[in-house]
Amino acid sequence: MELAYTDAIALGFEIPLRSSGNIKGTTGGMLMGPAGFFEMSEGVIRAMRHVHMHPEDTEFYGVKGGDEMKMRIGGPCGIVLERLLVRADPSFKLEVHIDTDEGNACNLQPDTPCELIA
Repeated sequence: MELAYTDAIALGFEIPLRSSGNIKGTTGGMLMGPAGFFEMSEGVIRAMRHVHMHPEDTEFYGVKGGDEMKMRIGGPCGIVLERLLVRADPSFKLEVHIDTDEGNACNLQPDTPCELIA
């Protein structure tokens, strides 16, 4: 389960910043909804910001899986996000994953200009 940092604080979780899927030794939790509940012994993390890239994208930017990049986000609340982990796979299309806290901090909108920096 990936939580934004603010949500983790509100729920009382102390969660590590991890690459998606890297849950070994993390806090567990319970999900509850109208169909019942699911309890997990580990797996609550804050996902590390990352970019999914097809091999053609990694070639274009001159990076490889496991490298880190930056992303400049424009607009009136513009920021630069550092330590964007590159995840490369032939099944991926170019797509950046950040959490809602990061998106809200810079007022990220569908038409906000963004630039990946190797």
